[in-house]
Amino acid sequence: IITLGIDTTPIYGQDWYTFIGIGVGMQAQQNARIGSKLLFSFKAGYGYHLSDCTSLELFMQHMSNGNTAPENNSYAFYGLGLSYSF
Repeated sequence: IITLGIDTTPIYGQDWYTFIGIGVGMQAQQNARIGSKLLFSFKAGYGYHLSDCTSLELFMQHMSNGNTAPENNSYAFYGLGLSYSF
């Protein structure tokens, strides 16, 4: 899965921040779970700056084909990330 998205930080403090984002993506092949190669995503989370260029993030990401049918299977990810800014 390849995605392109944009994030924003609506609430932040000295060393911590929250973020939300939206995106669009493409998976290599259509499968029975999603039923589409095209995916839409939503991401939200909380981050903490460990140093000037390193952050630790706790996040949730949801990807689906945007279908409004009663059965809309999707991918949901929950994770812990370590990021480094150059």
